[in-house]
Amino acid sequence: RVPVIAAVNGVAHGGGLEILGGVDYRIASTTASLGFREAVHGLIPTYGVVKFQHIIGHARTMRLVGTAEIIDAKTALDWGVVQEVVAPQDLLTRAVEVAEALAANPATAIHTLKNVLTRHSAEDLALAVEATALLFAMPDTLQRIEAFLNRNR
Repeated sequence: RVPVIAAVNGVAHGGGLEILGGVDYRIASTTASLGFREAVHGLIPTYGVVKFQHIIGHARTMRLVGTAEIIDAKTALDWGVVQEVVAPQDLLTRAVEVAEALAANPATAIHTLKNVLTRHSAEDLALAVEATALLFAMPDTLQRIEAFLNRNR
């Protein structure tokens, strides 16, 4: 298993931000916009809740998910959502630099590091999946999803 690096140059809302929870190194451009909008539709980001409580803590995850707030790159850096913020034109170059720095170290050490850091409780994920399933069964949630799909917000 090799480290995965994400370079965000624009919008990472909902599932886009959940993907960031699954990578090892996150770099954003100064123009990035990040947030979980699921609560607006009566849902929660299942995987995002589990991963981000470990990345940014309970309080910030509650704020980000519960308020459906959109944060800018500077806030994402301050909160630990991303490890670095760079100018848009420098984003790809910086991602390659990080990849080269990681690749310069012994693969066994990096592999072991990733294995230790990526362990999370299957029980946490199972609970989040169960909670999301319950939300999907609620009439209010179904109406909000239908309105979103029909663009009637």
